[in-house]
Amino acid sequence: MHPNNPSLKTLSIIHLALCSGVFIFGFIMFSKIKSTEIILDDSTDVFKYIIPSAAIIAIFLSNFLFKNQLNSIPENAELKEKLVKYQSASIVKYVVLEGAALFSIVIYNLTSNFLYLLIASGMLLYLISQRPTSSKIISDLELKGNEKQDFEKQ
Repeated sequence: MHPNNPSLKTLSIIHLALCSGVFIFGFIMFSKIKSTEIILDDSTDVFKYIIPSAAIIAIFLSNFLFKNQLNSIPENAELKEKLVKYQSASIVKYVVLEGAALFSIVIYNLTSNFLYLLIASGMLLYLISQRPTSSKIISDLELKGNEKQDFEKQ
């Protein structure tokens, strides 16, 4: 694949921007709070249940929405249409993951419980692992033959 593939380049820039936003926001909040205390015994903290649940739900929901959108692409659709829908599905996936990470950082800011920043860091690592690559696009869209060659030529 040519390194200047416009579909991959656009999606990579969006992905990088979302990851950077989570990292920068988390870094700013950590610089402000500077708490590394993990508080597990606070019986009044409902967020110790909400945040991990939201993170797990976000992972499954993002994958479910992504696969649903990919499955709605007709098999006879042109490559350009498939790539546009792939980009849309990927952005939805990234935003769901980013939202859960940002929510966790906000709760860290409110409670000073480092556990929530750790969960946000885990979400960020998972989001980074979802980085778009040409091989992922080819695999996810099940591109074969001429479509695969056309995509690689871009």
